[in-house]
Amino acid sequence: MHAGSDTFRLQTWEEGPVGKGQGGLASHRFCQAAGQDLSVRLHAAIPLDTEIVVTKTDDGTYAAHADDLLVLSGAPTHFEPNPTDPVSLDAARKAKAQTPLRPETHSALNCVSCGLNDDSMKVHPGPLPDGRYASDLTPPDWAIGEDGAVDPGIFWMALDCTAGVFVDNTPVDDEGTRAVVTAQYHAQVFRSRLEPGDYTIVAYEPASADGWDGRKRRASSAAFNAAGDLVAQANSLWIAVARP
Repeated sequence: MHAGSDTFRLQTWEEGPVGKGQGGLASHRFCQAAGQDLSVRLHAAIPLDTEIVVTKTDDGTYAAHADDLLVLSGAPTHFEPNPTDPVSLDAARKAKAQTPLRPETHSALNCVSCGLNDDSMKVHPGPLPDGRYASDLTPPDWAIGEDGAVDPGIFWMALDCTAGVFVDNTPVDDEGTRAVVTAQYHAQVFRSRLEPGDYTIVAYEPASADGWDGRKRRASSAAFNAAGDLVAQANSLWIAVARP
């Protein structure tokens, strides 16, 4: 990952939760601005149309502030792979048809990744028979650069949303499900160039995790191309904020 600008901003249409920036995309832009592969901690909702300033701290970590508000911090950390089997496009589309995302319950109706509006990438994960959640993904035209390659930030967003839907719909013993927010996020793209086409995104529990730990739960998510090759992966930590 090469060094870039020390500031970034998310535009209004780059929304995640209502009125706030999409966390996976913000994490990607943060790493780009830092010029580092970071494990990102999300401290606050990401403001839209606001300059976010990235600085390197004395201990070698990075911080992102919107005015005086700390929104993200990150540390250069080795990415820990959590393997999973690929999911076919057919299986991902069948899972998507069973997505639990509904207008009356979705907390991010206009999310650029998993929203229900026409402009969304329509990453709408649904359950697989083995307990994982999956969706297909076809990167939209606006995500394809002049060189014909897909913006990797698309996958950071899709991996984030798919993990969130998986965790959000994972029952807590006999207490039902919980509404969750991302607390930590670490993504890795394994291809120097991502081609347009159809992909599958799958979320699952990493082998090192064991369900809910109080209000916390870990998840992993992975992206595969149509041939079943792994192209990206993410590990995330989620915090329950409320039950529906």
